[in-house]
Amino acid sequence: MTWELAANIATALAGAVALLGAPFAFLTYRRSVRTRRAEWLVSLHEKFFETERYAQVRRLLDYREEPSYSQLVQAVASGTHAPLADEFYRYLNFFELLASLRVLGEISDHEIIGLFEIRP
Repeated sequence: MTWELAANIATALAGAVALLGAPFAFLTYRRSVRTRRAEWLVSLHEKFFETERYAQVRRLLDYREEPSYSQLVQAVASGTHAPLADEFYRYLNFFELLASLRVLGEISDHEIIGLFEIRP
């Protein structure tokens, strides 16, 4: 066997490996992206539902506890400062973040709905 033939065989094998390896690398990349995206969505879910960060405002909006609910409505309507109104604005900022991510194409409607969908 000549060196030229060995070089041609090695080149052909390298090409075959590259052709076969490219789809595998692409699939591995796609899986990695999906995994990271799922981790990111879990993080958003945890920040919204599993920490106390938005719990007070969520409870207030869900159950309309008085007198806190009326105080919040009054503070927001009048534009006056109130600690509960600050919490409400932080709560709204979470949704502004989701809307911005949606506009940028970083999160889909399906993913947003999935974050808040109630499952039996």
